[in-house]
Amino acid sequence: MEQQKSDIVKRDHQLGLVHKLSNEVQAMTSERICDLSRLRVDQVLLGSVHKAFRDRGQEVADDEAEYITNNLYDSVLSACPYVRIAEIPIAIEKGILGDLGEFFGLNVVTFTNFIKRHYASEKRAKNASQLPKSEEQKPAPTESEVLDRDKSLLISAFDMYKSVGYYEDHGNYMYRVAAKKLKLFDLSPERKKSFLDQGKVRAIEKLKNEQVQKPFDRHRINQEIIDAQNLTKDSDGLRRVYKESLQLALMDYFKGLMEMGEEIENLISIDDSD
Repeated sequence: MEQQKSDIVKRDHQLGLVHKLSNEVQAMTSERICDLSRLRVDQVLLGSVHKAFRDRGQEVADDEAEYITNNLYDSVLSACPYVRIAEIPIAIEKGILGDLGEFFGLNVVTFTNFIKRHYASEKRAKNASQLPKSEEQKPAPTESEVLDRDKSLLISAFDMYKSVGYYEDHGNYMYRVAAKKLKLFDLSPERKKSFLDQGKVRAIEKLKNEQVQKPFDRHRINQEIIDAQNLTKDSDGLRRVYKESLQLALMDYFKGLMEMGEEIENLISIDDSD
């Protein structure tokens, strides 16, 4: 009887490994992050970051998770531009379980290393060899395709704002699309200063709340508050201020459209010829 139980446990373990391996191979057929919009990658990164903290039995404030995600995107894109989007949750889960070596704390560097180690692992190379040799590399989207995709994302963002009165602009991506790429609105120096001042107030308020929730991080958070107050160049505190400022600017633009009864679809055109 004991031998039979042992055989069942061993079989279930082997089936679990096979299933896990199959998932990893399948993940390598998903899209490369360099071919996707920042918004799409940020969504996967943000979900993976939240899950990592939960798996470690830790809490993470929304602001901190967004801060990690914003910086993680640039780090991962620079280190592993060809990693597949579905590999990211797998890499981070493996890292949390200790399969990719030791780590200390959950931060941008830790998450980046998880993905880098996964991408460079022998196991991944072996999985890649199982992919069909005839499978052609999907070409990167053209500038026109990326532009149309960004326009669609902006329309969806505005639709959400109209529905609930708010849209969380992760990574300030929609602001950059609307103001920088499509040039749908511009801010005067006076408006920029106004949003910067408001963003500073909101960033400091959120940091103070975070300081109460995380007494063991008081020193780090206090430094961010000081940097936010002083708008210290290249500091995390300043990045928090900019994030809040650009969020406010986008919400103000959306609010103005609604007050004028205007639709973004009427301001931009999307190529539907495909």
